[in-house]
Amino acid sequence: MPSRASNECSCAISSSEVANFRYKLEDFEARRLELLAELLEYQQSEQFICETERVIKELQDERDAHTGINQINQDKKGLETVVSEERDKQREMEEVHLPTPRPVEPAREGIWNF
Repeated sequence: MPSRASNECSCAISSSEVANFRYKLEDFEARRLELLAELLEYQQSEQFICETERVIKELQDERDAHTGINQINQDKKGLETVVSEERDKQREMEEVHLPTPRPVEPAREGIWNF
């Protein structure tokens, strides 16, 4: 039969082991909570990055659309200028090549009588 001293010694070791286990468990829990907080921060950061990239793409698309509109307007103005110049050339050609209209003489009576 084991002596009382050896029983107390084994109990003391057991309580020491329990205290050590409790300390390690608390340390583990604290580290787990830290990691969960970091994971949450990482996920929020990732979400922010994705959202920001989406907004950047939308802004780029909008800028490209406006650039396209500006280019269309510039092309339109250029074509309007070309059309205006061509109309002016046509008018000049008409003035040069078409005879100037003469006043119409009043019809004579009897011309049409046979």
